[in-house]
Amino acid sequence: MPHGDPGRGGASRLAPLLLSGFILGISLEAGAACTAESDLLWESGFPVPESARDRTAELDALLEADGSPDAGRIEAALAPHADALEGLEVLVVPGFLTDYLDLPREWGLSDYLEAQQLGAAPLVKRVRRVDLNSEASAETNAALIAQAVATARAPVCFISHSKGGVDVLDFLLEGDPALRDRVACWISFQAPFAGSPLADVAASWWLPRVLSESGLDLVGGEAEALADMTSLSDCLVGERLRAVRRLGRDITILSVAGAVDSADDLSDHMVVTLPWLLWMRAEGIRNDGLVPTGSAVLPYSDYVVLEGTDHTALVSGGALGLSHDHRALLTQALLALVAADSHTRSTRH
Repeated sequence: MPHGDPGRGGASRLAPLLLSGFILGISLEAGAACTAESDLLWESGFPVPESARDRTAELDALLEADGSPDAGRIEAALAPHADALEGLEVLVVPGFLTDYLDLPREWGLSDYLEAQQLGAAPLVKRVRRVDLNSEASAETNAALIAQAVATARAPVCFISHSKGGVDVLDFLLEGDPALRDRVACWISFQAPFAGSPLADVAASWWLPRVLSESGLDLVGGEAEALADMTSLSDCLVGERLRAVRRLGRDITILSVAGAVDSADDLSDHMVVTLPWLLWMRAEGIRNDGLVPTGSAVLPYSDYVVLEGTDHTALVSGGALGLSHDHRALLTQALLALVAADSHTRSTRH
């Protein structure tokens, strides 16, 4: 999918800059078994999990030839599921360090995740952004997500971005089963489920690690938030992987991964993350500039891969992001895929 026209929100491009600054200090805290598995991921280029189901072709059917959403096709895809969608409450879960975008958003300089909210709003009962600490650990934020689910007025559908997806996963795996049963679906944009090589390479750099952890402490964050994004930080093996498999059976999960593949795309990605994009590419890892494409796909989930989109293009505007209308319609297209899958599951049962 190529880039659309520029939208609002140039300040939202600060997020990858802040992330890149902190990510150099991420420390690897996984156990020996996870480390061994992480090495295998590196050697194989962070592959898409074999247990996941590719629905990119279904999404492509709702797009124009240039990759822009086709409003007519999306409306037709949504129509059979209008009643089911109207009964949902969407909870939007932001990513790492995005608290810094609150003030720019108030000034109209950032539209981070706003298109997702506005795209979903006409289709569902209610849309809320979860009030969490974007610098906190997944464990801390999972508790805040649980509070949001507990106060929801309808079955919940999550829309998350980046580390927000790791926070949601922690809630789903470790939270109150009664609250988990209130979750119907989840659209996860570019979460580092299997971590990022940037974190792993920086694991042995003592000074950057100390500086970044100190910086997080100064802004009220937690060092564990950084560890949550290392390769296999969630250690998705054994019983934990079996729990993810159960989630895939019980909840409609759609992983959205980005990828910048061609040299022609590079002129559209002249941001601070470009060195990481090129480095991971040289290592044979398909990626969106911060997260390997395969890492963004949760095992046992459905997934789509959007080519030509970096880590923020799908969720924010600015000179390098997709237009606001493009992102809003894309959100509706993804909800159409989720609704169709939920309908298929209900007819099976």
